[in-house]
Amino acid sequence: MKWGFSEDNLVYKDGKWQKLYCFLMILGYSRMRYIEFVKDMSTNTLIRRHQNAFRYFGGYTEEMLYNNMKQVIIKRLLKQGDSR
Repeated sequence: MKWGFSEDNLVYKDGKWQKLYCFLMILGYSRMRYIEFVKDMSTNTLIRRHQNAFRYFGGYTEEMLYNNMKQVIIKRLLKQGDSR
């Protein structure tokens, strides 16, 4: 599971340009993908995207791997294996 962003992905709303982020979840074995575009990367948005992905997959996985995201890392250390 990870967030993606590109400077080319902007949306025009309410008279201004806003960043557009990509939520991406890939199942490890089947490589089945769920992608959704959103305007923020808040924890609330993250939880909602998980719910949407699980609904799309028809269930949830036993284990989730995250790509060093602020929303899920409690304590970030130099060695990734030492982070919580």
